[in-house]
Amino acid sequence: MEYQDIRPYEFGDDARYIDWNVLSRTGDLYCKEFQPEESMPILVVLDASPSMSDDKRKAAFQTALFLSFFHLKQKNTVRWFVYGINGFQLSNILRTPNLVYAYSNSVLNQKSMPCEIESTWHLMSKSVKTWQYCYWISDFANWGQLPLDFLHNLRWYQIGIWVEYEEVENPLPFWLSVFATQDSESTYSSRYTIAKSDFLKAKELFSRRLFKITADRSLAPQVSEFLTQL
Repeated sequence: MEYQDIRPYEFGDDARYIDWNVLSRTGDLYCKEFQPEESMPILVVLDASPSMSDDKRKAAFQTALFLSFFHLKQKNTVRWFVYGINGFQLSNILRTPNLVYAYSNSVLNQKSMPCEIESTWHLMSKSVKTWQYCYWISDFANWGQLPLDFLHNLRWYQIGIWVEYEEVENPLPFWLSVFATQDSESTYSSRYTIAKSDFLKAKELFSRRLFKITADRSLAPQVSEFLTQL
């Protein structure tokens, strides 16, 4: 088995896995975690920033849950990296569906805050240093100005999941759209749609590994469909 991380000691843990170096430095009990050779490290990167409002936010979290449960069934290790809520949050390894569900509830209702995606990327690359099979779940708002090597520097297997609304065939005329209801806590409308340049940049970065999830349609068949294409 390959060493992966440490976590706080829990009653019943095997004493052989206690990290004595950490104990001697801090006085706190931590256990080493190991990744079985047959498992794969899964990192679910979840955008919770203001543009991911209402249905898009719910669809993103539900997609993250679906993917997490799928990979746990495959005996893979799962962690979440959530940004756009008071900076970012990186979970411990979530070993069971109950842990995944509890963690999702702990972050789902936190207030969204604007964040700078490149700064978030630097924090993530420092926090997660080992190779990952990574899902980016986002509407990719404000990605248009990112450099081409933005994702390549991580050297991970990257999959983009673009969360967006169903395209409206007959959008409101401009003179009427100015009266659309705005979110009182942000500059985004409740049905914020990204700029074309943002989508083109995401398509350029992820290439054929960019899949769309429509927030106002049933999610299970959509997620199942793109999993068959991986």
